Amino acid sequence: MGLVLSAQAMGLLVSSLVFLRVRLERPLLLGMLGMAGYGVLIATYGLTDELALLMMIAFVAGAGTEVFGLGWALAMQENVDDRMLSRAYSYDALGSFVAIPVGQLLYGPLGTAYGLADVMVVSGVLYVVIALSTLLSRSVRTLPRAAESETTRT
Repeated sequence: MGLVLSAQAMGLLVSSLVFLRVRLERPLLLGMLGMAGYGVLIATYGLTDELALLMMIAFVAGAGTEVFGLGWALAMQENVDDRMLSRAYSYDALGSFVAIPVGQLLYGPLGTAYGLADVMVVSGVLYVVIALSTLLSRSVRTLPRAAESETTRT
């Protein structure tokens, strides 16, 4: 598991380095596609224990997670009024942190009842479906980056 997590961290790092140089033009579109990769990793945990495969998928999932993080931060900072930004981030964090313990409480009983591998596969598939279903919203798919100002061009 340590190698799989290390591969995921490498994906995060490589993606971060790439996006130091590359402008993320459609932040929410690419971010949600990236998060779908994390769902693939969750499902793969339930399907196999082949280390090399898990490491490759974890690398891609890590990169996708970083793209989402960058895309979400860009979308928030460029599209939410400065006076409301801290409130928007607070609601975002609240929703995220409430979901963590709920998931932790559910996985034990679900894993006992249905088998952990099956729960992982179903969870991963649902994760992919939910991530990709956000792309049904045209505003998510097409949200552009803000125009570069003259002072930020290099």
